[in-house]
Amino acid sequence: MIYSETIETKTGQKIPLYSNGHPAHSKYNPSNEKLNLPEGFTGCVICAGIAGSFHIAGIIDRPEITRIIAVEADEQSLDFAKSLESTKKIASISKIVMCSTNTLFQTIKQNYLPALHGNMCFTSLFSWEKENPELTKNIQDITRNALQEVSRDYSVQAHFGLLWQRNIFLNLRQLSTRETQPGNSFDTKLTAAVVAAGPTLDKGIERISRNRGKYFIISTDTAYQTLIKNKIYCDAVISVDSQRVSSEHFFGCPDSKNGRTHFVFDIASNPLAVKSVLEKGHEIEFVKSHHPLCELALGNSPLKTLSSGGGTVTIACCDWGRLSGFCSIELFGADFSYSEGKPYASGTYLDNKFNSNSSRTDSSEKTFAGLMFRTELISKGNNVYSTQILDYYRKTLEQWQNEHSYERKGQILTSKITLQNDKTPAFEFDFDGFVSNWIQMGNLIDDDEESEDSIKIKTALLPYIAWLKKNSKKQLSLKEYFKLAFNSSLRYTK
Repeated sequence: MIYSETIETKTGQKIPLYSNGHPAHSKYNPSNEKLNLPEGFTGCVICAGIAGSFHIAGIIDRPEITRIIAVEADEQSLDFAKSLESTKKIASISKIVMCSTNTLFQTIKQNYLPALHGNMCFTSLFSWEKENPELTKNIQDITRNALQEVSRDYSVQAHFGLLWQRNIFLNLRQLSTRETQPGNSFDTKLTAAVVAAGPTLDKGIERISRNRGKYFIISTDTAYQTLIKNKIYCDAVISVDSQRVSSEHFFGCPDSKNGRTHFVFDIASNPLAVKSVLEKGHEIEFVKSHHPLCELALGNSPLKTLSSGGGTVTIACCDWGRLSGFCSIELFGADFSYSEGKPYASGTYLDNKFNSNSSRTDSSEKTFAGLMFRTELISKGNNVYSTQILDYYRKTLEQWQNEHSYERKGQILTSKITLQNDKTPAFEFDFDGFVSNWIQMGNLIDDDEESEDSIKIKTALLPYIAWLKKNSKKQLSLKEYFKLAFNSSLRYTK
């Protein structure tokens, strides 16, 4: 707690005192206090220090300020600030979010949407920064780290936003057919072998083959062809990739008469991959993604929601195994690095693609090298290299392990927490009903007043708007972007 009590100013307003007795605001007229913002700034403001909120009240009505995230030292200080009448007057305004330092990272991730809120800047209450210099620096560091993660997410949205919106609508239509919703239970006494396509899988294939009876094999889509070519038939295959190229993983899918495999597709994954699997007679399970359009359509459904650690299918496989009741997981090919002089195991679709185009002047080795060296490499020793994004995936796997109480020894993850292995309940998704509701909500885009439904549909369109902003030849107003994104969605609703 950094505050002690309040005193009354010359204008009859109450302001808090810091623990050392210094006032947080002017003793004469705190309402005149202004925050120091960059000239011409438009966007989201992160403000260190709430105190009596007079400085925040001064910018709330400015239309160019799209969001204010105000942070206090700790929960006690936040509660104290919120108890003041001057703070209560602005606390209910939707533009402002208040939090403590401990919750700042998640607050930024959940409340700062670049496509909606624009740029971000950091500022502080002058007296607060003077009294809490180390805490101010800590808040700046947290803001910087959160912004990096938000920027990474936004970059992915700007790349995949169009595909996600298209795929979700097409897969929702597929979801409305009964044959796509099996109920399943699995032998969770087995070890779940999560198979990724890293170079070390070349050596792991023999271990999998030799011990096939002890494993329930959960393959990533990228490793699926390698396993098939080695006559290893999977129990489950997971795909979260929205790109058309991901469908190539399934073109060699054997007919179900040779053994049925349980295929799991993110609702935003490529519909052609889903079609390829269904045509071979296999069963599929759709899982929910965290895309806001998916949340709008399937938020109350019994479908599993997978964590993919920023988009890596290896973590999605682990999470599906956890949700299915497996407490022992062994990783194969989950290298998150380049080793053995190549980026992927033998037999993946990249092998076929690169080798089929290989020539004396443009060899497959040259193409693999181009793939590996497209970004700066980080040496791990012993001829093993990584990249910034691969290291990020490795760290997110470690975070997933810690979050779900899995202990790791080598490539084996074990948990003492076993989730009940219930069958996924069958349910009917009313695609036509959802489309009818979607169109009605679309009529709210022009409304200036933010109703619950208008916020939902606008949020659902944001990933596609990120793509539009990156790819549009001219800049539009936000309302024009919303209209364009909504009208585009109608192509997949008939």
